[in-house]
Formats: sequence, structure tokens, C-alpha cells
Amino acid sequence: MDDIIEIITAFKNPAVIIATILVVGILVWLVLREVKCWYWKINNILEEQQKQTEILEIILREMKLSSANQNKQLQVYFQKMQTNKSETAETENDSTH
Repeated sequence: MDDIIEIITAFKNPAVIIATILVVGILVWLVLREVKCWYWKINNILEEQQKQTEILEIILREMKLSSANQNKQLQVYFQKMQTNKSETAETENDSTH
């Protein structure tokens, strides 16, 4: 009980009050700073993940377009081969008859 009375009487001294306010203020500032830094770090990580997702979507679209173009080119190539085979077969039939 005597300790509590000594603490209370110490707060009557203006220097102790100012020091206490400064210490409490600094502690609150440090805690709030940590919370802010933690929050912004999460936001930055989220923002980077969103950018990565957008880039991956662009890459996927490009790959699909490239694949579609390759498929079209292959179809054209096979159609030409079919046409050439048909023409060759017709010319061979014409020459044998």
C-alpha cells in the first residue's frame, strides 16, 4: 500500500508527469507505427499479387491466341496437303485412263 502512495505522490511532481506522458506517448506511437507498417505491408503484398494475376492472365491470353493461330495454320496446311493429294490422285487417274 505504501508503494501505491509513493507512486501517487510522485505524480504531483510536474517533471514526473511530463516524463510519464512522454514515455506513454512514445509507446503508443511505436505500437501504432507497427500496426500501420503491418497493414501497409499486407496491402503491398496484395497489390503485387493482383499485378501478378493480371500479368498471368495476359500471358494466358497470348498463349491461347498463339495456340489458336498455330491450329489455324495447321488446318490450312493439312487442307493444302489434302488438296494436293486429291489433285495428284486425279492427275494419276487421268494419265492412267
